[in-house]
Amino acid sequence: MTPAKKIPMGKIINDICINFVLGIQYFRIIPPRDEWAEDFAHIKEIGLDTVKIEAVWSQIESIPGKYEWNEIDGLMDLADKTGLKVLLTLTFETIPDAIFNVSNAFVMDLDRRQEPVKRGFGGVWRHQCCWDNPLLLRHVEKYILTAVRRYRRHPALLFWDVFQEIDIPECTCGYTKKSYRQWLKAKYKDIRKVNKIYGERYRSFADAEPPYSRTSLEGQNYLNYTLFRAESLAKRIRWLNSLVKSLDKQHPVTAHAHSGTLNLPNEAAHDDWLAGREVDFYGTSTHEFNSAHDNIPSFARAAANLQVQSSAARDKNYYWVTELSAGPAFGAGVIHRRLNERELSYNLWFSVAGGAKGIFLWQFKPERLFFHETPSAWGLCNLDGGETYRTKELREFIKILKKKRKAVFKDAASCERIRASLSP
Repeated sequence: MTPAKKIPMGKIINDICINFVLGIQYFRIIPPRDEWAEDFAHIKEIGLDTVKIEAVWSQIESIPGKYEWNEIDGLMDLADKTGLKVLLTLTFETIPDAIFNVSNAFVMDLDRRQEPVKRGFGGVWRHQCCWDNPLLLRHVEKYILTAVRRYRRHPALLFWDVFQEIDIPECTCGYTKKSYRQWLKAKYKDIRKVNKIYGERYRSFADAEPPYSRTSLEGQNYLNYTLFRAESLAKRIRWLNSLVKSLDKQHPVTAHAHSGTLNLPNEAAHDDWLAGREVDFYGTSTHEFNSAHDNIPSFARAAANLQVQSSAARDKNYYWVTELSAGPAFGAGVIHRRLNERELSYNLWFSVAGGAKGIFLWQFKPERLFFHETPSAWGLCNLDGGETYRTKELREFIKILKKKRKAVFKDAASCERIRASLSP
């Protein structure tokens, strides 16, 4: 493997911003190795320029301290050979079982009961882990630094994605209580101010408790707790970015949020304006588009999500749609909705109209977990690599985009400002 030439990060950013990145998710569940070369050649032939590869932690470090990089090595080298770039996602989709057990990183719900553990892809699901747990964070740091050392000079590397669909679970374990109390003290200075707002009689910040519920009786406490979680999430992203930059100042760093950030009616604590400023570029998923064509609320959420991203990126004038469904959505064991003809084309152009400077489709082939479903979940192509009406629509989109690139992406001056601000 020939190391990549050192190019200033500002030039990488400027080139990407002007030229638009069009990629596709390829790797999470390991596809058969004998399909890789044909798939990558197919991706290149369609006109895509980048593949999104997830370095799933639970598949790489099943034994603490022992890393298995064979699959990622092979995919990175093949991408370079094929002429594709790589968005390498250092994903915490799942925590290796052994590391979870050593860290004792259980989440305690607001009612102070331990959250049941859920698993996926060979490890404990990310949302069941406490991200205030210092033992867990120590293992995260080691994993990140090991991955960056290995791939920072790889010629196929384009970007690092340090946090996929950002989130921090509600937790009231001892570590989170300590962090919350420190946050309250920094915000209010005097415990009497907290007591006045909360209607409590705390003697000191050491007595303060996170809320026990989301009810109106604890409305002020829960509101503050949600703000605390949003700021903690941004702090974690800043930390992950700093880990990468400590070893690699050449390649830009991104993170991306869930679909409909700030629009989802759940306990998510995203704040794109806080999170987006902690990385070079920011992104979002837009899976609401799967139901948007016959569901007005879904369409409104999708449109609002893109406006949120545009607003959050206003100082950089750049964001990606990092996950856009390429096929039928899957969840809770069933296909939610078929992606009908012409809908992918609409979704692609709607993303461009919403100001996105890059799009990654999810994903090239259906996920192996869901191959038994009909139609198969999320695949641009069929499981055997055969093309679909969605592939045809993507080809049409790429053809028009190439012809009209200057008209669509005419704001080169703002890209130049980005480049200048980030150049060493």
